[in-house]
Amino acid sequence: RMSAREGAAPQSSENAHPPLAAKAQASADGGEAPDDGGASRLAELEAELVAERRRSDRKDQELATMQSMLARLEESIAQQSKDAQSEQQRILSLERAIALQPGPNAPGQDWHSDLQGQVRAVQDELHRKEQEALRSQALLAEELAKRKDGHSDMRRQVRAVQD
Repeated sequence: RMSAREGAAPQSSENAHPPLAAKAQASADGGEAPDDGGASRLAELEAELVAERRRSDRKDQELATMQSMLARLEESIAQQSKDAQSEQQRILSLERAIALQPGPNAPGQDWHSDLQGQVRAVQDELHRKEQEALRSQALLAEELAKRKDGHSDMRRQVRAVQD
């Protein structure tokens, strides 16, 4: 489960760091005036940093969305598990009731085997749905892991540009 803080929408990172221009100005005030090439490189780096921050914010939002989707999927799987247990109990109850009742066409057991076939069909469908839910959960978890890795790489790139 994700905590409320982890799933929260990201805050803008533009306010978290002073702009590079302010650092350049402070350095210029100290007597080190950047040449025109340095100023244009600084402007390029600032533009890259702003673009990376925007991309980072978008990725943060995507990550929060994926975390929310994963939480909903987990809830859905838990509910399906409860439903499967209830269905299994119902099937067992029906099987017991069938075993105790003589068939309408005794001694023939055709109706009994038909019901057993229906019970098996319900069990097979239930198993198929459980497998499908597990595959969906695995795919979503894999996608979330990929996005987290991409998000970490992007953060490292932003830090490298800032340094």
